[in-house]
Order: sequence, then C-alpha cells, then structure tokens
Amino acid sequence: MDSIKKIVYTNLTDAEFFNLNKPRGTEGKGGGQGYIDFSTSMISIDEWSDFFSEVNDVTETTGAQGPRWKCPVYNIGIDDGDASNQNITIYKRRKTSVSISSQKLLSSRTKRLKAWHPENGFPKPIDATIRNQCPTGLMVYLALTYEGKLWAGWYLNDGTSTTPFNGTDHDLFDQMFSDDPLNYETSGMLSFNDGAVLLDVDDKEIPFKSGGQVTPIPDVPSAEDLEKELESITKLFEDDVVDTGVEVTEQIVKIRKRNTKIVKKLKELYGHNCQISGDEYAFQKKSGINYTEAHHLVPLGIGGADDPKNLVVLSPLLHRMLHYADVSLINLDNIIIADDGGASLDIIINTKEYSINWHPEHAALFVK
Repeated sequence: MDSIKKIVYTNLTDAEFFNLNKPRGTEGKGGGQGYIDFSTSMISIDEWSDFFSEVNDVTETTGAQGPRWKCPVYNIGIDDGDASNQNITIYKRRKTSVSISSQKLLSSRTKRLKAWHPENGFPKPIDATIRNQCPTGLMVYLALTYEGKLWAGWYLNDGTSTTPFNGTDHDLFDQMFSDDPLNYETSGMLSFNDGAVLLDVDDKEIPFKSGGQVTPIPDVPSAEDLEKELESITKLFEDDVVDTGVEVTEQIVKIRKRNTKIVKKLKELYGHNCQISGDEYAFQKKSGINYTEAHHLVPLGIGGADDPKNLVVLSPLLHRMLHYADVSLINLDNIIIADDGGASLDIIINTKEYSINWHPEHAALFVK
C-alpha cells in the first residue's frame, strides 16, 4: 500500500448534486452546472499549486481566471493503479473557487470519475428532476500518494456511516470527518507524514489504513506544564488573532480559512475541559483525552471571526445546547474579570443559570 501525502476534499451542496445529475431541459434551460467547486477561502491557490507540484504527469496551463491542471486520476476500489484511462481537469473558475470540470452525469462531454459514478455505488437522486436530494455529508476527495498518484473516492460523513480509517489516531482526520456531522470542515486539505496513513486502493469502505508511524497524541498537560507554557501559548495566539479594529462585541470579520490550529491550542489550554461545565459532561476518546468542540460565540455564517476571541471550548452537550436551546443574549460587555485575570460571564440556558469561564491567557486577548 502506498503512503498518503495529501488529501483534498469537499462536501457537495444540494445545488451541485442536483445540477450534476439533472436531465437536460429539466428547468427549461441548458444542461446546468457541470463542475464541483472548492472555495478558495478554504483551499488557496498556493495550496493547490503545492498539491499539483507533487502529482505525476501533470500539465499546467493558464486560463482566463488563473491556473489549470490536468493529470491522470485513479479510482479507489475500481482501478489497480498500473494504468489510468481517466484524466481530471481542475482549474480556477472564478476568484472565489477552484473547480473540477466535466462531472455532469448526463452530458455528451462528461468525464465523471468512475469512483463518483452511480454505476459504481456513488449516491444518486431518487428523482433527478427534484432539488434538495443530496445525502447528508456527501463528500468527494482526491488522495495524493508519496509516489505521485492521484486517487478519487467518496464518503458519507453523516454521523452513522463507517469511518473510512481503521486507525485509533482519528485526530489525524478530525478536520475532514467526525461522528458529529455538524462538527467538521466542509472542505479542506490534509497533509500527512510519510508512513502515517496508507491507502488501500482495493477497499472502498475503509481505504485509509494506519501506517503505524503516527505522531503520538500528547498527554493532557498538567497545571504546572500549562504555567510553564503560558507565555509561548500567548505568543502563538497573537500570531493567529485577526485584528479587524472592530469592537469585540460585534466580532465582524471576513473569514478566509477555518483556524484549526488555534482550536487545538485552546483545547490544550483548557486541559480538554468545557469552559462551562468542566468535565461534568465529558467523555474520553480512545486516546484517553476528553472529547471537546469549539463553538463560535458569533456564528461564522453571520460574520463571526474564526479567531480565539470568538471561540470557546465546550463539551458536545453544552455545544448543542448553545445551538438549539433557549439561550440568553451573550454580551461580552457583561464579562466579570477575576483577580487572576480570568473572566466569567453568566448566561441562562432553558431558565437554568450557567457561567462561561475564560482562562487568564485566553481572556487577555479581548478584555481591555
């Protein structure tokens, strides 16, 4: 089995799934969208360039909007890897997106990858003339091996399907898929050390295998360890904070890329405990570390910032409560500062009183 170097992935939208499958004339117009989009806010052009610089037999040209790459592609569970009769074209279609072309199923010019074809098990709509039939968490991906081969596959990240990785170190894939379909990145690019994750090209269901050379998950830091690292952690936070000049209570910034690095630092700072409930509702992952999630006080969808000033670490129960329960207004102007520099804010969830508590180093980022 070859070692995986990078994986690029995206979740299909309802519009993409409909347009890629609808018959010509369904809406009285042309054939409709024939491409799959990747937002440049999640995967930059530079990242795409680095990705294709490692692919065998790639041809790069320049189109009207930017670079265009064409290369052979293999299909997981279908091809043996010795020869490929398919090519893929990926290009910058507009300022905000990079696209995989010619994926519309019912088109004379279709170049739908075999791994993404209904004949080989890829999901299809019950009625191709009806919108909003995209399965929850339908994800397509391209896996690049250290040998320079590009492999196509797909996965249903719906919280119930079998996770396509047989290893115990699932933190390697936290950004890509999760047991909670509301708690993962919709698209992105992952990188792996040589030997960390192997690709079993014959296994459609679980193609990603542990290579036994993963970086061990660190133990939960002790209070003493945290005190020693506070100064360096603060410096790292400063490197990631987006200075918009806007008052913290508004948290209005332009989001360019999900900040997974800062989430990891915050979880470590809080010892993988919830900022509201501590470890009361915690459960441990197989690694022995509590499972926690990052919550945006001001949602990303309405302009919230993806930086530590707008993030809190919560247990999955409290995270869901803040999303779906009756929650009082969270106004950072009402924060109470403690003698040690920490902070707290009283809130009400379903008529019950709770407090969000900030570590002094976290609070120092936004408390004047």
